[in-house]
Amino acid sequence: MVAQVTRAGTRRGDRETVAGMRAAFDRQHLVRLPSFIAPDLLAELETVVEHAEFTRRTHPHADGATDTFLAQPEIRWLLMFVMNDPQLFAVVRDLTGCGEIGFFNPFVYKIVPGEGHFDTWHDDAGGGNRLVGISVNLGRRAFEGGVLQIRAKGTDAIIHSERNTGFGDALLFRIDGSLEHVVTDVTGSVPRIALAGWFQRTPHYSALAASVFGGSIAQT
Repeated sequence: MVAQVTRAGTRRGDRETVAGMRAAFDRQHLVRLPSFIAPDLLAELETVVEHAEFTRRTHPHADGATDTFLAQPEIRWLLMFVMNDPQLFAVVRDLTGCGEIGFFNPFVYKIVPGEGHFDTWHDDAGGGNRLVGISVNLGRRAFEGGVLQIRAKGTDAIIHSERNTGFGDALLFRIDGSLEHVVTDVTGSVPRIALAGWFQRTPHYSALAASVFGGSIAQT
């Protein structure tokens, strides 16, 4: 285990494990984090995903790429709470060498084979505010295709590729204006379902939570 998100906070692996993963990230800009979501939290998310309604959306920043997303504010706030953990931010900084993280912006999406869903090469740079991206597999059944690839912008040479079918495993990848990434077409009959989002410089989660709930919220 490199890092694991739980309701009580983030667990982290030993120093050697984290250092080894950092070396891989420096080479590839993309690494897998096994068992990233704790089993009880993962089971809760799985239940929600099984019964939730997903809404079709189009991504203007990715040349019209399409998928579906989970429009359920209760789950978004749960994910914001567990993913905006200072301990997780510290691990991500150690793994990637990124700058100070203020906020993780989460969403859950699904790519369904045969529904016209597709992705295109894009950088997600967001004007320099986004630092690191993550995609966590929330589907228990293995899907076909759906490979996350990363390359240097303006080239056709793939730096690294990963197909993440491990239930609760995460792919952590660098966000940079000089890099692009894409998810290849999902084929077969099993959809690709993921918790995804960006570790960002701003806004700061503590200020955002205080504005919503009317007081300071401390992670435990």
